Amino acid sequence: MNEFHVNLLPPEALRHAGIRLRRRIVALAATAFAVTLGGLAAHSFNESRSAAIRVAVAQDLRESAQSIDDVHAMLMAEREHLKRLVSCQQTVALPAQASDVIATISHLLPEGVSLHAMKISISEAKATAARGPAQSTPTAQQSQPKPVTLDVALAGHSMTLAAVSDLEQRLGARAPFVSVRRNEVKQAGSGEQAFSITVRVDPWAQPDGAERIVSRSMP
Repeated sequence: MNEFHVNLLPPEALRHAGIRLRRRIVALAATAFAVTLGGLAAHSFNESRSAAIRVAVAQDLRESAQSIDDVHAMLMAEREHLKRLVSCQQTVALPAQASDVIATISHLLPEGVSLHAMKISISEAKATAARGPAQSTPTAQQSQPKPVTLDVALAGHSMTLAAVSDLEQRLGARAPFVSVRRNEVKQAGSGEQAFSITVRVDPWAQPDGAERIVSRSMP
């Protein structure tokens, strides 16, 4: 079967239809171009903003890192300062308080013995003069900061010579006393024994980590 298509529209109508079609195509192309251009602009803006944010974050991180370094340096300097203070305190700290030494000796006095003079001298200790639990080996002593020691000179009267010997034994048997020495015993005019004794406080004693020496020396 044969078909024939006949266009009954006048030529003027066809021309106007073609013009409208071209205008529609141009409008669609312009819209597509505008949309594409807007997308590119938005993408560029977002990328620029993201780059600015990254730069700001990096700057903040650098400043934070510098602050952390400054704080770390300050803490290290403070640590060294505290270490120097502790070392100095270990070097010059007394092995016991003078009031504790006096109270301890008072508790150790036998019956019939009285003291009329007590002198406490502070001097630098030698490692060979120390004893006790804190002294394990000579090498361990020499590695410690050299401490100070207390030398106590006692002078008093006793009813008998045996009481003086008893006082010596009590002092020698009680921590932290070492190097107990009787210097003089003589007959006093009243029939009593006048005596003098020197005793040293162990420079390596640790009164802060144990009982107070007053408690340890209770008879």
